[in-house]
Amino acid sequence: MAAGLAVAACMIVARIAAIQGFVKPVRIVSGSMAPALLGPRYELACGDCGYRIQIDATQTQAFNSAVCPNCGFAGNDLDAASLAAGERVLIDRGAFWLRSPRRFEAVALPDPLELKRLSVKRIVGLPGETIELRGGDVYADGRLVRKSLEQLRETRVPVHDDRYRPEDLPPRWNDDNGWSQSGGVYTYPGDSQSSRDPEFAWLTYRHWRCSPLPGLRTKESPVLDDYGYNLGPPRTLNPVSDLMLQCRVQTIGEGCVAVSLHDGQETWRLRLRPRRGEASLHRAGQEVATASFPRIEDETPFLLEAAICDRQVLAAVDGETIITHAYDDSSFVLRHSSFT
Repeated sequence: MAAGLAVAACMIVARIAAIQGFVKPVRIVSGSMAPALLGPRYELACGDCGYRIQIDATQTQAFNSAVCPNCGFAGNDLDAASLAAGERVLIDRGAFWLRSPRRFEAVALPDPLELKRLSVKRIVGLPGETIELRGGDVYADGRLVRKSLEQLRETRVPVHDDRYRPEDLPPRWNDDNGWSQSGGVYTYPGDSQSSRDPEFAWLTYRHWRCSPLPGLRTKESPVLDDYGYNLGPPRTLNPVSDLMLQCRVQTIGEGCVAVSLHDGQETWRLRLRPRRGEASLHRAGQEVATASFPRIEDETPFLLEAAICDRQVLAAVDGETIITHAYDDSSFVLRHSSFT
């Protein structure tokens, strides 16, 4: 027994010794891993919506002002920003003693150009794999790599936070379908007859450009791969089809909550009946997946997450994944080519 305790104590000491950053701080020094890990950055509150703006301080800034990535306000003076140090991290040098590295895991490794310097990167390819990028998707040995909901949470970039709104501009969510809005909360009475859809009264998101391009910031636009943290020289922006919605929902009675997701080619609809603990996913009017989750009592708020990414639809309730449905859009192209 004593020998066993001694071995266990030695292992604990070894594991603690393998943690780098306990004594001498290790800090992130670049912006390549933002927003998961942040290096030195300028921070300020948007002068219009109050959103916390963060900008990479290691890049040469092409502008003296910052465009709010949340509302598009361009009058944020960088001279008023505070400078924050890179985040402090701990590095577990013994993490792979008993297991292999995992895909999409963040790791620290010697910089090939400066071996005494560590670089933090996210693993995409595993040993022996051939990695390709096609249309923004990752393929390993010819197979599409799909992220789990947990991996999406680690790699996502904020597009819009509706808790922060400009006072004199319309909300990003179109509430003219029988909904009312007050204090950042949208409410549907349940008996409104103003909806144009006989089945659902949709609350529709309209994206703004939120970029330094000239023109009205409220001009409707697809979601683009612009990221306000990297305030560098202008570049060509590309539409993004991998998206996630996160919101808190509260229902009364037997109502159905629906989320409509579009991947650039067709629409998927997720339906939930919180009181029954039932969920279903529909494509082109047909049910393709069902799930159950713990029933939610009337007026009990719950966290809903719905995502479409890597040719799959995912949904979670209160942090637990309930639906993961992968699909191949090649079947969609072939099926619809006969109509052209």
